[in-house]
Amino acid sequence: MEVIDLLNKIVNGEAVPKMIYYGAKTYHYNNYNHSYIHYNIMDKEEYLTTNYRIEQILNDEIEIIEEKIEEDKLIEKMDEINPDHWCWVAQNKINELIDEVNKLKKESDK
Repeated sequence: MEVIDLLNKIVNGEAVPKMIYYGAKTYHYNNYNHSYIHYNIMDKEEYLTTNYRIEQILNDEIEIIEEKIEEDKLIEKMDEINPDHWCWVAQNKINELIDEVNKLKKESDK
């Protein structure tokens, strides 16, 4: 799909993909302001329409990222990403919660 097709869908109130990939960045659709936003490392919002001169990218192709939701898929545990003590404590607590959620999912499937 081209950028211009995507923008036309937004203007016409049609359904648009929740996530797209363009210019080595993933953008998420924001229903509130009807635009695509990329969150950078500093958690700063970067809008598709301000990151690029829109008139220069209208005919560029974007990649639509489909969100595949598997209802039966269990939540995966976090890998150790930081040896810092507080991160380790938080990771263990999150993993305990994941264990409990997965246990409840398995019990509800019976």
